[in-house]
Amino acid sequence: MHSTKHGKVLSGRVVRFMILFLLLLPILLPIGVILVLFCISLVRGDPGITTQMVWSGRSGLLLVKSTVYAAVCAASALFIGVLYATALPRFSRGVSRVMIVLIIALLPIPPYIHALAWNNILSAFNTFISGTSYQPFALQGWVMAWWVQVMAFLPFACLIGIIALHAISRDLIDAARVVSPDITVLSKIMIPISYPLLSAGFGFLFLLGITEYSVPSLFSVDTYALDIFAAFSATNVIAIACAAALPLIAVAVCVLVLCQPGIRALGEFPGWTGTGSSQLQDWPAWFSVLQYSAVILIVLQVGVLIFGTAGSMGSLPGVGAAISTSGMEIVYSLEIGILAVLIGIPLAAGIVSLMPTENYAKNVFWILVTLSLAIPSSLIGMGLLTLFTATTIGPILGLLLPVFAGIVRFLPVAIIIISAQVHMIDPVLLDAARFLGDISSVSYRKVVGPMIAPGIFIAAVFLFALTLGELGATLLLAAPGHQTLTMKIYNYLHYGSFSAVAGLSVLMAGITTVATILTLFCISIWIKRFRLFGSDAHD
Repeated sequence: MHSTKHGKVLSGRVVRFMILFLLLLPILLPIGVILVLFCISLVRGDPGITTQMVWSGRSGLLLVKSTVYAAVCAASALFIGVLYATALPRFSRGVSRVMIVLIIALLPIPPYIHALAWNNILSAFNTFISGTSYQPFALQGWVMAWWVQVMAFLPFACLIGIIALHAISRDLIDAARVVSPDITVLSKIMIPISYPLLSAGFGFLFLLGITEYSVPSLFSVDTYALDIFAAFSATNVIAIACAAALPLIAVAVCVLVLCQPGIRALGEFPGWTGTGSSQLQDWPAWFSVLQYSAVILIVLQVGVLIFGTAGSMGSLPGVGAAISTSGMEIVYSLEIGILAVLIGIPLAAGIVSLMPTENYAKNVFWILVTLSLAIPSSLIGMGLLTLFTATTIGPILGLLLPVFAGIVRFLPVAIIIISAQVHMIDPVLLDAARFLGDISSVSYRKVVGPMIAPGIFIAAVFLFALTLGELGATLLLAAPGHQTLTMKIYNYLHYGSFSAVAGLSVLMAGITTVATILTLFCISIWIKRFRLFGSDAHD
């Protein structure tokens, strides 16, 4: 009897893992195809592979520069983000909420819009000081690329800072404040405790910085990720591009593994426990200056985005013409974003529902889920392109390839958000729901569904916005005669058509910002409708 019961449990666990693996397949398959092609070429001894794997001094130096660039951008943004998070208690509750909504609204704006805005503002400033003895700002090079990348990272860094500091027990902070000043509590207690979550934020920003080339390339900066794309463009051989990417992938995977405890903590954050940082406000003067500087930077960023794009829009008829001639690109981009949500969100929810409970299995799970974050976007595009050409239904899937690129690249973000939402539910409520039936029952879903819905909404808008702004893989995958709005804006930036870029950028920013604000509004209504996170159990 006991052996039969044990066999059923084991059989159920095997089936569960098999289903989970099938759901993870869309993320893992393009990466596996690339590795298989590389291994086959390596075994054959293809001369292009062996040549590419012989490192030159230029490649090594470029990898070091790209790594330092990504690390400095991530660390700078995260430092400002923590300062911004600690500054929130200085303001009233209403102002603090507005400040949080502000950074959430900035989150989905693509980096190239930040690049356009800052380029226009600094160009205008250089023109203003042209008759003086002051040196104009250099609009090209590493410093400009660093600044724009940090500004693009800043909304996410602020959000991570807020989440990390609010994940600490209020009782612990209040007890420490009895014997230590606030600055000591922050440096000796809050930062070390929130280190896993902050490291996850650093890792995510680092991986975005080292695997993407859109911002550096706009400022004439060569990065290792751009060289990978160039290697494929020159040879049209995926294995050679993979060989070129191996050093960068090694660096990215190392950072990803080091950040796994933080990623797991972020995805399994128990928000139901009543955490939340106390109102720390007794800061030394020098730290207050840093806090207000962080707040000013966010306000400045909003102003730059508004006036920097508006300043180069030119005449309204010209902007209208640029938008009206981009109807196909707008429709194609919206189709890609919406389809990515319709396919990706159920997939992410299914993966979260089958998340393993064993500690070692969870470690493997999170590594597999986040692995695509360590792969350059162009390489993911090459893997999907290979799968496309190898299938008999290729022509049907051709228009959907950018959709799959968005899912492969950004599904980990949706999974982390939905997982965090699931872990915010009080386990007592989940146990009570299980009395109504198992996880597949209608009664169970009616109880748990409304509590998970806010995370579904947030994951959907993130996946939509990130897919809408995806560039590296889409450049390779867009169907002939089709291009996304992001591709058109990126091309216009290189051609110098700034008025057209400004009009399309405002349209893109408007789409993502409206989607974000509508999502926040829907979440607010939903929470009030079902009285979520406000019952006595959570007070």
